[in-house]
Amino acid sequence: MSRTLLVAGCLAGLLLTGCAGPSQMQKTASSSSFPDDYRRVVAPSFPVLDAKGAPISNPFYGGFNAPRPQFVDIDGDEDSDLFVQKRPGQIAFFEHVTEGDTSRLVWRTDNYRDLDIGEWYRFADLDQDGVPDLLTEQPYSHLRAYRNVGTATDAEFELFTDTLRTVVGEPIFSDRQNIPNVTDLGCNGKLDLFLGRLDGTITRYEAARDSAGMPKFAHVTDNFEGIKIVGGTGKKGPSLHGANTLTFADVDGDGDSDLFWGDFFEPGLLLIENTGSCSNPILS
Repeated sequence: MSRTLLVAGCLAGLLLTGCAGPSQMQKTASSSSFPDDYRRVVAPSFPVLDAKGAPISNPFYGGFNAPRPQFVDIDGDEDSDLFVQKRPGQIAFFEHVTEGDTSRLVWRTDNYRDLDIGEWYRFADLDQDGVPDLLTEQPYSHLRAYRNVGTATDAEFELFTDTLRTVVGEPIFSDRQNIPNVTDLGCNGKLDLFLGRLDGTITRYEAARDSAGMPKFAHVTDNFEGIKIVGGTGKKGPSLHGANTLTFADVDGDGDSDLFWGDFFEPGLLLIENTGSCSNPILS
């Protein structure tokens, strides 16, 4: 009886040892096979092709769900680099790289310069020194401004103010789901700040320079040009308006800026033509 127990105990010991041995070996092999940290690779060293054999740029980036893009020449090489916000608080940066006769956008980072941007961002030359500064959302629904204290080829952003204020000291409020814009619409050397509102109207401020070169804005109107953007859902019921963004560009080449408006409830991009002139804009 005792001999049987002894043999059984030995067999059990061998089985336990056998089970533990490979596990320990696997653990050792695993720890030696994988590095302690990982580096993200968006564009691998090997080609990734689509079904037609064409190479795919940045194949492992993962795509976008609700991107907020802006093109701006951030490195002074006379081509437009791409910035994209795909999550609150961070901007992804894709550098425009030219190689011979071809060019491509190369992913560099998902968190450009570790800048905290809240729910939106907008590059604009706020102090008009030839390099882009940055407006972002200051939670909740105020405007934060970063000044570019670097150069055209080496941008460096420094917090100018966490709450942009008017010339009389009142904080400027912007609905956090709406992206404002800054431009010299009247061609008078003074920047205008435009804020799209949830009711479909546009608020306009005009800038006066302070001693640091960064602007302070004076309130002009909450009903710019009488514009009111009201969208529909395609179904019976009340018209709707909501999250929006706006920008200005001379789309018809007549020397003045036209207005583009994107709205959550609009199926496409809206264009409001400037029928006036650069010094006397008329948008209606």
